[in-house]
Amino acid sequence: MRYMLELVYICRKCGKANSIFSFYEDRYKLSEKVGKEFGVECKYCCKSDNIHLNSVHARVIPVYAFIVFGLLLILACFVSYFLFKGYWRDNVFIQNKSIQVVFIGFCIPISVMAVLSISLKEKIRAFNKYRL
Repeated sequence: MRYMLELVYICRKCGKANSIFSFYEDRYKLSEKVGKEFGVECKYCCKSDNIHLNSVHARVIPVYAFIVFGLLLILACFVSYFLFKGYWRDNVFIQNKSIQVVFIGFCIPISVMAVLSISLKEKIRAFNKYRL
């Protein structure tokens, strides 16, 4: 889950967001490794700058979030299809049990995504809230 999060800062020279390091749980752990101010080089304008640790923010990497959401949606469709196929009866067009099973097949992966989303939001909020 921590691979879906990144730490970013805004370059003061060109104004674009740059990612740094891997994700740390809080600013204190990051400050133990790099200090309160550290040197960075913008990957867009290639200029070096010193930034304060408080100007670093956590965010979700949009590509990974989209991939995970897409995979869970595909998983929901496959689970629903196979559960529906297992409970489908030829002589009855729609049974209540079939509808319930398909609904459960969709709910399981979507609930996993909801729990994952809440957990990611809490990690981001915890990192961004604490300042040095």
